[in-house]
Amino acid sequence: MTKQNSFGKALASTDKKVRNKAVKRLSKYLSNKKDLSDIDLIKLWKGLFSCLWISDSPLIQQQLSEKLASLILKIPDEIVIKYIESFWKEIRLEWTNINKLRLDKLNNIFRQIHFNSFKFLEKVNWDITHVIKYMNIYIDGPLSLLDETVPPSLLYHVCEVFLPELDNAISKPVNIFFFFINKNINKNIYIIFFSSPTKQLI
Repeated sequence: MTKQNSFGKALASTDKKVRNKAVKRLSKYLSNKKDLSDIDLIKLWKGLFSCLWISDSPLIQQQLSEKLASLILKIPDEIVIKYIESFWKEIRLEWTNINKLRLDKLNNIFRQIHFNSFKFLEKVNWDITHVIKYMNIYIDGPLSLLDETVPPSLLYHVCEVFLPELDNAISKPVNIFFFFINKNINKNIYIIFFSSPTKQLI
């Protein structure tokens, strides 16, 4: 059994103690890895998603979401973008299986991933290379209007929480980030962004 499959099995366990121990092991494992492949990370997120899926207690769900998303600020910078990208790839695969009840349950992990992603960009001083790679995750993924496999409801959900969590995460507007959004986001997506309660950020 590979290391990734081992984590996935433990993270999907119905035993809370086993899951919590797995999260700690995962944090330590990722903190020492700089060369994980896309396949490795996708396998990990399959286990992480299963772990979130079976968590019944709202408090446990919230704590687990915070722990998994906060790994963005703890793992090596070299794999952060791939870690985030693998999350959204897994969400795209599972989205059609998520009913409203489950969506409400998983909403916190979506927000936490956004929040910690912005904290990471702030941590690297909004380095343009990281900004471009980060936004390409969305342009080629959940915000793509060219990819017919992207569910419209996922696109709207991302738009709904993207700017509010950016507002929560940063202390002041970042010109280079908004410049990239203005120049690269599809105009129809931009309109949805602009209708956000935090539209003054743009």
